[in-house]
Amino acid sequence: RVVSENGELIATVKRSYDSHPTKHGQTLADLAEGVTVGKGGSFEDTTDLATHLIAKLRTDNEDNIYIVPPREALQDYENKDKMERYELRYTLYPITPHKKDSATIGLKVEVSTRFNVPKGSKHDTCGHGVYQTIRTVFDGPASEYDSIVAEAKWDELSDNPPKPPKDK
Repeated sequence: RVVSENGELIATVKRSYDSHPTKHGQTLADLAEGVTVGKGGSFEDTTDLATHLIAKLRTDNEDNIYIVPPREALQDYENKDKMERYELRYTLYPITPHKKDSATIGLKVEVSTRFNVPKGSKHDTCGHGVYQTIRTVFDGPASEYDSIVAEAKWDELSDNPPKPPKDK
């Protein structure tokens, strides 16, 4: 995912395999390291960054990367059979201005965990019988991303998933 300067989701891609922090996370960190967006930056804006990112990912992994419309990426599918229980999400976003008119790129890695719950219950966070939690694996400048540390944190979170809530 790429998020604009004002927080708007502008581009999303799905990687069907090799999405681990040591593979996909490192690829994104390498692409974003030293990159700035804005006047005088490496890219004019985050849309320009997203275009470059998608082109690079598709060139390197053409059978493994799919562009997903942002609106679709924000929606949870009602077909629970296709829903992944655990999903890694990567987000590139502009952070503290590097220069007066440009910003460096941050990388956020999250693990989303989903559980089926009774539809309409107080724990139905998605509106169709799904409780979702999102836990952070890494959030900071892409230049500070350490894929080994992120992989270990993801393994730790995967080994200790949150418990699904129970209605009382």
